[in-house]
Amino acid sequence: MSVMDRLMIEQRALILIVDDERLNINVLRDLLEPDYDIMIARNGVEALSRLAAAKQDGLLPDLILLDIMMPQMDGYQVMSHLQQDPVTRNIPVLFISAMTSMEDEARGLQLGAVDYITKPINPALVKLRVQNHLRIHQQQKQLLLAHQVLLTMGEGVVITDARGVIVEVNPAYEKLTGYGRDEVLGRKPNVSKSGHHDAAFYQNMWRALLEQGQWCGEIWDRHKDGHLFPKWLSISTIRNPLGAVSHYVGTFLDITTQKASEQRLERMAFYDVLTRLPNRALFRERLGYQIVASQQHGNRPCALLLIDLDRFKYVNDTLGHDVGDELLIEAAQRMTSCVSPDDTVCRLGGDEFTVILAEVDAVHQVGAVATAIIERLRQVFLLRGNEVYIGSSIGIAMVPDDGTDFETVTKHADVAMYAAKEAGRGVYRFFTANMNDKNLLRMQLEADLRVAIEQQQLSLVYQPKLNLASGQVWGMEALVRWHHPNKGLIMPGDFIAIAEESGLIVPMGELVLRMACRQFKSWCLGGMDDLQMSVNLSAKQLQDPQLLDKILRIVEDTDMNPDHLEMEITESVAMTHVEQTIAIMRVMRDKGLHISIDDFGTGYSSLSYLKKLPVDTLKIDQSFVRCLTDHSDDAAIVRMILSLAKTLNLEVVAEGVETLEQLEFLRQHDCECIQGYYLSKPLLPDRFPEFVQRYNDSSLRIGP
Repeated sequence: MSVMDRLMIEQRALILIVDDERLNINVLRDLLEPDYDIMIARNGVEALSRLAAAKQDGLLPDLILLDIMMPQMDGYQVMSHLQQDPVTRNIPVLFISAMTSMEDEARGLQLGAVDYITKPINPALVKLRVQNHLRIHQQQKQLLLAHQVLLTMGEGVVITDARGVIVEVNPAYEKLTGYGRDEVLGRKPNVSKSGHHDAAFYQNMWRALLEQGQWCGEIWDRHKDGHLFPKWLSISTIRNPLGAVSHYVGTFLDITTQKASEQRLERMAFYDVLTRLPNRALFRERLGYQIVASQQHGNRPCALLLIDLDRFKYVNDTLGHDVGDELLIEAAQRMTSCVSPDDTVCRLGGDEFTVILAEVDAVHQVGAVATAIIERLRQVFLLRGNEVYIGSSIGIAMVPDDGTDFETVTKHADVAMYAAKEAGRGVYRFFTANMNDKNLLRMQLEADLRVAIEQQQLSLVYQPKLNLASGQVWGMEALVRWHHPNKGLIMPGDFIAIAEESGLIVPMGELVLRMACRQFKSWCLGGMDDLQMSVNLSAKQLQDPQLLDKILRIVEDTDMNPDHLEMEITESVAMTHVEQTIAIMRVMRDKGLHISIDDFGTGYSSLSYLKKLPVDTLKIDQSFVRCLTDHSDDAAIVRMILSLAKTLNLEVVAEGVETLEQLEFLRQHDCECIQGYYLSKPLLPDRFPEFVQRYNDSSLRIGP
């Protein structure tokens, strides 16, 4: 990959979204903003105005997503204006419209659009098409830029074929050497030979080119008028896809100018702008070098550590990107302090880093470095008056044991890193062969889960909730179970994470909600109509642009009273996309649904955001309840949550209550409700009404 390619890849593409519907804009922005810069126009007239301003600033978008049906000026009219302007004519335009006829699509393509996407929006399809058309547009820009760079660059460029015969030079070559293009085409570069260097010099140059593929150094040449001048010459070997030499490319210029230029290009192409660490391109080069060095020194071990920062996204979302950038800079410095000067710390992008340990005497040495990095990153970060805590998960692959090529070593380090995350984060894991086996089993389980959702092999159980004031069963939480036809009962802990990562959690969540509402309606018809049903929402479901429509449709289809339905959202999920979550919650509340924050106390909520969340209930995470009576810190946290809830006029449900002592502590501190095994395990649908009647009528029940 050339330096120019790297420079272009590291620039974020700019996308203009033109749509008059705020919901569509929000969906597209949330889908694309993590990877691209976004401009917004809410009608055709505003779009042309934004483009006119962008032309003045020289910052035209790389791609336009254009709605058709808009007031004042529709998408077809906008497209006509774009085609008439030579500056905007080549910007790729994707129509996104609810108009699905072939005539509409044909008209859009005839006007010059590169694609036509119908609504409702398919996020995966939109993202893929955007990526593809940006890639094509980027390639076209690269070809044009390559030509322009060759013509305008200050360095002289000479290109020869495999025999060393000149096939192209640029204007700077003509200026620096005095030879015109027509004078040197078909000749060899020694046309300007100075006579300053002996035969051994050129022999060493060609040996380096043949063995290493490149050579650079100071060399003297002779101008056409006869005077000698020094230049810094870099020659690279270009190979065809079969590996054979096809061309040699030489670039040269005045030594002083070249040194400054090389340093600037190296920083831009090979080093991360923010942290000053080697970037992904240089990481690939250095790991490749270490693998080769390992082989040349009798398979001398080296190690790759793949590091992912835990909770970095939370810092970015709550404290802002500027603070997130400061965190990355300091994290990079801490990691660098844990390794020797011969080792390499790289930033691959986002919150992902790598460490290449050049020489390893023993495996425990690698573990010691990983432990040091984890400990350093676990310590508090003081950022603009904020105390910030993160962590890290590290996957380790050894060379040559875990691979002898770049792709294999990095893949195995990645597998080990995910194993570290699954182990609870804040730990490191060495790659082992059974991790691959586990991945294969995981893939099979994902395929089986897809079938289970399609064939409705899932079932629900219901865990009762108790109101401590009245001593009555107050409601229930619907919990999913999977009865695999071959493996038997599979518990949520073994498949929910797979569903989240694969996106299956969206159709599965919809199925669970529908099953729960149907069951509740059945109970209501049997006279049990004074309880409340809780159903969990996942992170992926909250990102589904159709979520609200799906919930309301299910409520309507099952004739469910919204006042008896509570949607549970975990604290960590709620704090990931706070503003988006608040907007969704408000609509739910407006429709009569209740909302609770699940696992409260584990997600590092900001109090300012918590006050904004339109919620009814906080659920204290069972990790605090478990050690409530013998751990003073947990007791203090529970008391604080109860006090906070009272201040905000919120109800509280304590999860995981398993002992009378825990229950009494919660009752004494005015906790409204509990759920857990002390009251009851999750019950099958036919057992739940029986339990409620027997418990509420029993003289042995927990009274007020």
